[in-house]
Formats: sequence, structure tokens, C-alpha cells
Amino acid sequence: MPFNVVIVVGLKMLRRLIVVLCFALPISCVKILDSIDAEEETKLNATDDAKSNDELFGIYLERGNSRQQVGDLRGAEKDYTLAIEIKSEEYIAFYNRGLVRYSLGKHKGAERDFSRAIEIQPEDTDSLIYRGLARQALNKPRGAVEDFSLVLKLKPEDKFAWVSRGIVYFQMKQHLNAIKDYTSALRLDSLYGLAYYNRGNVYFVMKDYSKAIRDFSHAIQIDPDNIEAYTSRGIAKRESGDLQGSIKDHSQALQLRRAKTQNEIKD
Repeated sequence: MPFNVVIVVGLKMLRRLIVVLCFALPISCVKILDSIDAEEETKLNATDDAKSNDELFGIYLERGNSRQQVGDLRGAEKDYTLAIEIKSEEYIAFYNRGLVRYSLGKHKGAERDFSRAIEIQPEDTDSLIYRGLARQALNKPRGAVEDFSLVLKLKPEDKFAWVSRGIVYFQMKQHLNAIKDYTSALRLDSLYGLAYYNRGNVYFVMKDYSKAIRDFSHAIQIDPDNIEAYTSRGIAKRESGDLQGSIKDHSQALQLRRAKTQNEIKD
């Protein structure tokens, strides 16, 4: 049988075939069998290494998760980095490290991690949201708007994305766009206090004090302990000429602040 015939079979089957042929060609077969044994060993070692890497990756990832939950953010960051060094194509390790870096104020590193996570899972709205927040912190408003807009294209019911983009529009002094986004969030959730509060701030800057007071009042109705809403409404009332109402709101804000401080001391 000529050796230039190509036979596509598994290594084990090929080895058995060659063993049979070896009775006719014993010398040539030794080298062939040694080569097959070496290839089998290499494949087995590679399989063992892959299993070992999977286990190590999982251990570092889970320890990072635990460290993150107990507040050891730097330790969590190190564990996620070790996990990434083992497996550089796993979305969750980049996403989790991005969250930790964002919490640590490492916004540039967070932006890179979320970008890598998005490369692996392009339609992951959580990574897009957090990359937008990181870009906002890095004073990259256009990039932030792009990210929040992508989220809204994929998930138009995401009220947080509407508010987040509204905040960036407000920072860019695009006040009407900001109002539209906050209003869109409120259409999704009429009890979304953050949207009322932020829209009130836009109206205040636009000197529409009656609408600002109305929105701050909605925010207070939803969360009666909202110190910022009382303070902002107090300022808006003063600007509109309601000085007694302003004093009352600021007094309530002070009372809430004292109560909060006392609770923090107890805790």
C-alpha cells in the first residue's frame, strides 16, 4: 500500500491501522507511531491546560466578586486582572473590572474595560451605559451621548438611559433636549423622582421658576426625605418672590440633614 494515499481518520484509528501495516514494514512504522504518540500527548496536555485555565479563571473571577461585595475594590481589581490574563475573551471579567475601576475613580481604565466588553458583546446595554458614564466623568459628552443613544436604540424602555442622556445634554447646555429626555423617562415611570428633580433643575436654569417648583414638588412627594429637592425648591421659591416658602423649604432641608447625620452616627 503506497504511503502517499491520504487517509482522514482519528489518531487512535490511524494508530491501529499503522500497527497492522507494521507487520509488513516494521522499521518505518516505529517512527510513524512515535510521531502519533507525541501528537496525542500534546493534545491531552492542551486539554488539561484548558481545563486548568477554566478553573483558575473561575476562581479569580469569583474571589473578585466576593472582594467587590465586601468593599475591597483594589483586591477585586487585581483578581479580575488575573482572570483576564488567563482568558482575555471573557466579557464578564472586563465588565466587572470596569465597574470596580469606575467606583475607584479610574474612569479612563473603566472606559477601556467597557469598550473591550462591548467588542465581545456589541449589544450589551449595561456596558454601554457604564461606558457612557465613564465618558461623562472624563468630560467626553459627545461620546457619552453616543453610548446612551445606542442603549435607547436597543432598549427604548430604559428610563435610566433617558435620564443619563438628559444629564449630559444639560451639561452641554442643550436644555430643550434635556427636558425631552427627562419627559421621556417620566412617560415610562411617572414616579421617577430623579427625572422630576433633574428636569426641575433645567427649568430653573431657564428661569421658568413655576415649572421648576412644580417638578421639585413632585420629587418631594415621591421622596419626602429628598434634601436636595427641598433646597432647590427653596431657591426657586426665593427667585420667584416667595420668601416665606423659601425659608420653610430650607428649614425642612436642615431638619432632614440633622436627622440623617444622627442616623449616620448611630450606624
